[in-house]
Amino acid sequence: MLGIAGKRVGMFTRILIVLVSLLSLSCSAQELLKHHTQVHNTHVRDLGESARILEQAEVFIRQERYSDAEKLIEGVLEDEPDNELALMVLAKSALAQQDLNKAQALTTWLHTRDAQNPDHSALQGIICLYRGEGQASVKHLRQALELGKGRRSDAQLAAYANTIVLAHHVSGNSNEALT
Repeated sequence: MLGIAGKRVGMFTRILIVLVSLLSLSCSAQELLKHHTQVHNTHVRDLGESARILEQAEVFIRQERYSDAEKLIEGVLEDEPDNELALMVLAKSALAQQDLNKAQALTTWLHTRDAQNPDHSALQGIICLYRGEGQASVKHLRQALELGKGRRSDAQLAAYANTIVLAHHVSGNSNEALT
């Protein structure tokens, strides 16, 4: 159930939120995979193949083919149950379907595994945005922006910043959005 602020968000804004979340988080998918590869280079499965599968899953999410996306993600997770990128894509799928409890559970687990990952903070901020928790959303998104400095591309940092502006706007703090 969405909060009061979430109900005020029109259809266009909801679509924008999903697009911003999917685009901002997918911008760093290759960076996360690179990190994942460096840390987990002993995996038997070819991580390049996993990346291609997860990229296709993200295409399915954008096409609203959620069951197809989740089948692909679950296939990766069968072989690599701790694949953070797969869990991130699964959380994004849950968010796109407005299954906030599932998205929250996955994001919490991801955050406990790597609290310094700005994408986890950004996803938490977007979940808060959907729940109408504007201030919490801004807090998590600002944390993502800070954690991302020097670790993420300028485009990724801009996506975090744009989502902060959107969070201020949706929560009724339009003046804050301009600062």
